[in-house]
Amino acid sequence: MARANIDVGSIIGVVVILIVGTAVLPIIMDSVATAAACLTGAAAT
Repeated sequence: MARANIDVGSIIGVVVILIVGTAVLPIIMDSVATAAACLTGAAAT
């Protein structure tokens, strides 16, 4: 029974991480793209 509870908790944790990851990933990619554009622009000038 305890093992089943741990397994369920692990599954829920993985699902939550996936949901949060997919929600945050576009924001991170946008920030990285903006930072890269700033760095390349600064290097070009």
